[in-house]
Amino acid sequence: MVFCGATIEWKTDQPATSKIYYTLQQGTWTYETTEDTNLTTDHRVDVLQVISGLKTYWYRIYSKNSIGSSSNKGEDYSLTFITPN
Repeated sequence: MVFCGATIEWKTDQPATSKIYYTLQQGTWTYETTEDTNLTTDHRVDVLQVISGLKTYWYRIYSKNSIGSSSNKGEDYSLTFITPN
């Protein structure tokens, strides 16, 4: 098993929080990062996972502005980790 990580970055048009949901099976969010409650328009979240072999994760970006409105558009993205043999 190997620790694999990725940094996911995005921008919002309003200052907002930062969080990532991710999973091996699209549509069922197994993991989530701790929400960064600092309001910003430039977001950066590190995702770290213990894996073995080739794994594709699905992730969803989540941001919430100062009045609680979510900027999550429901779009899912994929990320593939490849570990050395």
